[in-house]
Amino acid sequence: MVLVLVSTMAVAGCLHPNDVTCGDQLCPAGKVCAPGGGCVDPDQIDACNGLADGDPCTPSSDPPGTCQQGVCVQFCGDGVVEGNEQCDDGNNNPADGCDQCVKSPWAAQEILGGNLAATSVTLGLPYGMTVDHQGRIYVADTLFQRIRRIDLDGTTITIAGDGVVGFAGDDGPAGSSELNFPTD
Repeated sequence: MVLVLVSTMAVAGCLHPNDVTCGDQLCPAGKVCAPGGGCVDPDQIDACNGLADGDPCTPSSDPPGTCQQGVCVQFCGDGVVEGNEQCDDGNNNPADGCDQCVKSPWAAQEILGGNLAATSVTLGLPYGMTVDHQGRIYVADTLFQRIRRIDLDGTTITIAGDGVVGFAGDDGPAGSSELNFPTD
């Protein structure tokens, strides 16, 4: 009897009086149960009242979207600038000037080597590109006199070239070699 009382008190201490129960899920105050499951803002449901799946909708607090199972869902990433979107380049690369349909600065800097996120690396006139059997991308970084590799985890590594224009470095480490505007 004491064990039941203690566990009931422990659970009750985590609940908030304004929480909403949605099936097996507990939604925080201010959210409602979505018809297909999950928690959403009430205006996402209101925006789809009387509309069919696939119809455009505009909730009061979010960018426009489409109705999906009675909920207005944003469609950022479809490559079309619509509604309140500032941009929509159809990808999820935050460093290309458009991040989640909002214009973002592109302020990457040249690297001299090392393991850096691909989205933080400036390439100087990338020209040639290939992909190896493991899916890694190799890019001729023409103006910076380097060959870069972008790994599957997004890490960029300089594998050849020291940034100096030239023809030196045969029989030495690739990262210490001089390249002459590599292209392919």
